[in-house]
Amino acid sequence: MINRAFQYDLNSGEWVEIEDKNFIDTDIEKLPATLALNIENFQSKKKYVFCPKHKDFEEIILADDNLIVSENYCKFTGLTAIADYRSELFVPFRWRIFQSPPKSPINIAADVAFVQAWRRSVLTSWKNCSISVSMSKKICYITKLSTNYRGKINWTEDYYANIQMPEIVTETAMEVLRESTKAVYGIKPTVTTNMQGVTKILAYIERPFDLNIVLLKNFF
Repeated sequence: MINRAFQYDLNSGEWVEIEDKNFIDTDIEKLPATLALNIENFQSKKKYVFCPKHKDFEEIILADDNLIVSENYCKFTGLTAIADYRSELFVPFRWRIFQSPPKSPINIAADVAFVQAWRRSVLTSWKNCSISVSMSKKICYITKLSTNYRGKINWTEDYYANIQMPEIVTETAMEVLRESTKAVYGIKPTVTTNMQGVTKILAYIERPFDLNIVLLKNFF
């Protein structure tokens, strides 16, 4: 059984694997989560966090091991994420990869916050963005999100370009997909491509033994 999860480390600026089982298995709505925002101020970009107590954005002075401390010494714990300030944005807080037996469906999912930020308040609602694939049955399901003008569309489309799959998640998912392919066909494909993120995952699902053919479709 594979059950792995990843979070953003504000201190290193990298996505890292989660070791705490509670942060892997618990529903995202039940976990503490803190959003840091890059805000330009006098030609410099600094990291801020919204403080519910003071109802204002406060500059971050410390970020370490799931702990954020603001300029007013307010403390925030739990999962963290970062984004450039905009009034509305989608921000991934946690990525998960799950599979039971090798031939069973693989689920690659992100817990994404839809954030509406104003000067004195920040509202957050959670969305689940997932790719579920069965290599044995050649079936792939992608969750859809609502848009203002286009109805519901796959979260993998360009409209949601800011939901970027980190490299560590992509490569972990690719290894799981390759092992699942081996379990089904007896051969573990070698992957040679410059594609990254969701594009790489979807290309592999379509053509596991030659991803680059997917790129050539655009020329025919």
